[in-house]
Amino acid sequence: MSGAAKAASEGGDVAALERALDGGAGLDGLLHIAAEEGHEHIIDLLLRKGASLDEVDEDGQSPLHVAVANGHVEAAERLTRTQPCAQLDLSDKYKMSPLHLACEEGLPDMLALLLARGGDALMVEQRSKSNSPGTKSPANQRPPMLGGSPSRQEQSTE
Repeated sequence: MSGAAKAASEGGDVAALERALDGGAGLDGLLHIAAEEGHEHIIDLLLRKGASLDEVDEDGQSPLHVAVANGHVEAAERLTRTQPCAQLDLSDKYKMSPLHLACEEGLPDMLALLLARGGDALMVEQRSKSNSPGTKSPANQRPPMLGGSPSRQEQSTE
């Protein structure tokens, strides 16, 4: 990555980045920078120029991970336009997917976007895998009773 391309990506300077790329600057790492800074127009340019949504950094994070972790909903929107969005299911080296990060960071708008862009189907798929014959999903298991015996109300409803 050239210094000019990196600076343009960090600063959100579309014209300067276009010049750097036309001059032969590589695309590697630039999408992560734009996602971290929340520069949607830089993301658009990089994707038009062929930057890979599947590129991961040293932590195994995609540009989508980075946008989510930094709370940039508009950047994440640009990065999830391709359907299906394969990066939703990608776990980094910490076993965190973009959905996990959105939940952990308490970002309801981000979570809504990710669910709308395929995360909801992903959750259903994961749940169906955990509900396969012979396995009990935690959602289908009863919590252990405190005190050892069911309450009268539980006895009457069973």
